[in-house]
Amino acid sequence: SVVLLINPKARKGFGISAANLTNFYRVGGTLLKPKIEADLEGVLKTGLTWGLAAATAGLSILAQGLVDKFTGDQDVCGIADKNLQKLLAENPESMLKIWKRLQTVESPDSEAKP
Repeated sequence: SVVLLINPKARKGFGISAANLTNFYRVGGTLLKPKIEADLEGVLKTGLTWGLAAATAGLSILAQGLVDKFTGDQDVCGIADKNLQKLLAENPESMLKIWKRLQTVESPDSEAKP
């Protein structure tokens, strides 16, 4: 299965964007049948963001925007690569089985093609 979340962060100005206030969806499903689905964690975070914004007259959104601005320059590809290397080091046999399974593509006229 696949879960893809996108967390955009504004890097200019105060770091505030509409994406901070609407983070409801993610891409899930499988590689062959991806689908858009609700992100329950995103719904909860968005609800808390709106609630705190109402309680603090918007100052919480400004504070979160500034935090995002200064943490938005992280090397997310490097972090993903580290996590992949860690996963491969912990359980290489399992990852090899999964990779082989992904390499097998089924077609209507044959049982499986490598």
